[in-house]
Amino acid sequence: MLYVLANFVDMLGRNMPVHRVLYKPATMPYFTFRLAGAIATFTFFAYSGWRTSFNEFFAGYFNSVADVHYVSEDLPAAEGYYQRSLLYSPNIYHARHALATIYQQQLEPSKAKREWQEATDFSATPEAYVNLAYALERQEDRLEAVLVLREGLTKFPGNGHLKNAMGIAFLQIQVFDSALYYFESARQHNPVSEQASINLVSAGIKSGLSFPADSLYALLQSTSTGLRANAVALANHQGIALDLPFDPGTDTALSVYQAALISNSLINQTQNLDTVLLGKIIKLASRESNSFFRLELQVASADAYYRYGHTGKAIDLLRQAGFFSGRAGDQEKLGLWALEQGSAALAHDFFVKAEDRESKDAIYYQAIALTEFDIPAAVEAWDRILKSSDTARHNIARLYHRALTLPMSEMGTSSSEEKFLFALYRLPLFEEQPFTTLVENLPKHLQPRAWWTRAGQWLAIDESERAAACLEHITDPGWANSVSQQLLAIALRAGDIDFIKSLLPNVNWEGEHQLRGQLYHGVVQQDTARIVAAGRANPFFEEGVVAAALQLEKNEATRLDGYSLLVNALLYKPESVYLLKAYALQAARIGFDEQSQEALDK
Repeated sequence: MLYVLANFVDMLGRNMPVHRVLYKPATMPYFTFRLAGAIATFTFFAYSGWRTSFNEFFAGYFNSVADVHYVSEDLPAAEGYYQRSLLYSPNIYHARHALATIYQQQLEPSKAKREWQEATDFSATPEAYVNLAYALERQEDRLEAVLVLREGLTKFPGNGHLKNAMGIAFLQIQVFDSALYYFESARQHNPVSEQASINLVSAGIKSGLSFPADSLYALLQSTSTGLRANAVALANHQGIALDLPFDPGTDTALSVYQAALISNSLINQTQNLDTVLLGKIIKLASRESNSFFRLELQVASADAYYRYGHTGKAIDLLRQAGFFSGRAGDQEKLGLWALEQGSAALAHDFFVKAEDRESKDAIYYQAIALTEFDIPAAVEAWDRILKSSDTARHNIARLYHRALTLPMSEMGTSSSEEKFLFALYRLPLFEEQPFTTLVENLPKHLQPRAWWTRAGQWLAIDESERAAACLEHITDPGWANSVSQQLLAIALRAGDIDFIKSLLPNVNWEGEHQLRGQLYHGVVQQDTARIVAAGRANPFFEEGVVAAALQLEKNEATRLDGYSLLVNALLYKPESVYLLKAYALQAARIGFDEQSQEALDK
């Protein structure tokens, strides 16, 4: 435009057809125009911060190249290009975020923390503060995380993400009132309202707050899966059994909240569970799309199976989960289950594995298990506890250690608890009169437990008559149902079906004992399916296993199934005299003479 005006303004003013004139400009030649334009352009860039545009161009280019390598999972190359982009423009949040993520994947938390710190320094955003706080929490620097979030809230006071993160930070350091305040405040911001509501319920659970029943059921009606998952967790915390239909759904890929809802419901709704539903959950957990939640779902399902009486399935599931998780807690739970089922030797093996995984409680549990079958080793274990820094357990360790080492001559000066333990673990089984005398001088509340334990010791060596004689000493009404259940087991060993028929209507079966009740009803009714189902459910239930094996032996087609059932049970209780006798007889009838003789030798 400048070129045209300088040379043709006079002709244009007279409305002459300029485009038809052959003219050599004199005022401003074209070269002069181009030179002036170049000077003007250079001046524009010189005074407009051209370096910024130049740097941002190259920073964006290297950022894009890094993204390509990151998506291709070539992390070293991606890291290099992100760093080159930051050389040109250090305030690119995307590059800082990506580098921090890479360092987290490479297990370099200090580098990740540095990137989040620089992200807040160069381009402060709410997200940068939240990510820096989470990085600090992962390094157990929780107080610093609170300070970072507080700084973020001074710059972005109305940001819901920062308030929610601040609530989580206070929850980590157990300042529950502040956590509840920030979660409640974060609920007013739509982007994080649902997440803050979920966290608010979680904080309530951790702080020990009790929610009214109507509030609890209102949460259960929510459309948010996360809120319902936490509502069920809250019900578990308050000991409230929910009477709600439970269905894991049809999704093949679970979300975090769906997995949490299933796990919490498995803990809560024991009465509404069945093996079909549990099988469906196990199938969901085995899918590759749910691998992140697999262990938690398996552990929750194992708990449900155990409470339902399917002890064998429960232990197999928990063993599998414990192998992959490497957690000491899984081994401890396996040991406690085995101890509850009467297999102290197997329980001890699990507790040793827990100690290998650095469990603080493993040696205590080992001492309890060893007391049942190896007194010298138990004395050493209790002595280890007395010499340890676990002062909370010194009193009980001192009690057991003294009872297991106390000379008979000092028994008169010992406490009632020491006499109780001495009678059970120091007096040989066949010294019946000294045991009776010692137990009769114990306080009334200890006597039923002493006779009950002694009866179990007699049953362990298949002395049913002596076990029944011990049970006759228990007259406390609170023990009546347990005694009746044990008497049914003794009658089944003896084949006294008439006694089972007479006693069975008066016995209550709850929780994991329901399948045992099914066994006795099956025996009375000669219902093979019920007998076999009960025998297969719990390999520790010796009477059920033997009854099922005998029932299967009657049919030539299932004869070996009964033999396999006994073999499997002996893996759980290899010291069981009753199982060894049944195995020896069945092996001999099948023709496995060598195996039969080995069992008899044991």
